[in-house]
Amino acid sequence: MTQFLSPAGLVQLFGRRAAVTHSSLSVLSGLLASQQDPAAINQWAAWQQVFQQAVGIPLDKLKLSQRQLYGLAEGEANLSRWLFAVQTYYALIVKLLAYRTIVPAMTVPMSPPACARFLMNIETGVVFRDAGIANFLETRDIFSWYLDVWTPALATQLTSIITRIAERQLPPTRHMPRDLLQQLYQDLLPPSLRHRLGEYYTPSWLATYLLDRIGYHGDPNTTLLDPSCGSGVFLACALNRLRQHGPDSYSGQIVGFDLNPLAVLSTRANYLLMLGNDAIQSPHHIPVYQMDTILDTPPENRRYDYVVGNPPWVNWQSLMPSYREKTRALWHHYRLFPHRDFESILGKGKKDLSLLMTMVALDCYLAETGRLGFVITAAVFKTAAGQGFREFGQGQGTPIEVIAVDDLSTIKPFAKAQNRTALVILGKGGQTTYPVPYTRWRLKPGAKRPSPPPA
Repeated sequence: MTQFLSPAGLVQLFGRRAAVTHSSLSVLSGLLASQQDPAAINQWAAWQQVFQQAVGIPLDKLKLSQRQLYGLAEGEANLSRWLFAVQTYYALIVKLLAYRTIVPAMTVPMSPPACARFLMNIETGVVFRDAGIANFLETRDIFSWYLDVWTPALATQLTSIITRIAERQLPPTRHMPRDLLQQLYQDLLPPSLRHRLGEYYTPSWLATYLLDRIGYHGDPNTTLLDPSCGSGVFLACALNRLRQHGPDSYSGQIVGFDLNPLAVLSTRANYLLMLGNDAIQSPHHIPVYQMDTILDTPPENRRYDYVVGNPPWVNWQSLMPSYREKTRALWHHYRLFPHRDFESILGKGKKDLSLLMTMVALDCYLAETGRLGFVITAAVFKTAAGQGFREFGQGQGTPIEVIAVDDLSTIKPFAKAQNRTALVILGKGGQTTYPVPYTRWRLKPGAKRPSPPPA
């Protein structure tokens, strides 16, 4: 009987409770601990810099107990080393799943040298370029460091991972989950750490609902951007709608940005998984880019008919000092700190990075008459911290229309997260009509998943 990979199946195979996960992390972390290879050391150092920049929080502010550092023996606790090992492990699984998309008949290498050659062809992107996918992996990334410190023990662990993936099939494209990878990543990172990093990944049902709310139905003549794409659930749901118009309708209209290289890798993999056989029948460039949505210039200065997503929920105080300074002028420009005394307003409520990303997206990425739908904290509609945000750049050019707000505070769509969640729907070029439709969600008794309130 054919065994198809599923989100829950991936967690069972490679999640935090899997024996192969513990043994792999032990080997990877051990190699880092004893490492003197300059290439591996440099990659680890580069990762620390990129990680802190991507999440906006210094590593030394993150704390985990020994119990949470699974896969390590007592006394081996080093958060930076362990987290780099976890992300390396996850990145490898993502790459192997992408490889399965273009090479369905996957053969397991049977010797350590053969395993090293097999993985080198994946890590350098050769197998993807040969299949006509130019940018899945343009060169070796920071998570390929393990190839420079190859050992028999590592070969054994990685062969075990390859074997588990080779023994199972990917679901047919029409039955592909909107985000095959999200559950695995969330399982590998302890909830307390994801909370600290502001990483709340959007469930598929909520992404689908938000696409409905902004009116995106997959029209091939429209464009869509997720400026903080995470693992790519919004893009996958949008791509599924676009493909309803026919397999040839895809031509790069659905775009994603993210500063985190692991998020970009995950989203590109989800793109390949959603495209299925279409990915290898004609050359493709995956329109997912690693960039800082707030500070960088968008590719080709393009604007989009729809902007949708779940921007990072990281408060001002938790940001790295250097990033606060780099973005300070933008907080002022968009009147998110409307008072002269910039620092004193902090005492009136915590500013959240999602507010700044919303304003930048409206200003720099959304087309005239376009629509934006974001998942943000409901507190911005009721607290002093949201005072400047609620003006939506009033008096700064093109008017912004507040179309609707959905308050999801009582249903808690993000597992174990205490944040009060809301959806905000904004339009560019219109005038707000008051009162703004404000919908409060309720979870019906006995229901496992919320359903949208009646229109």
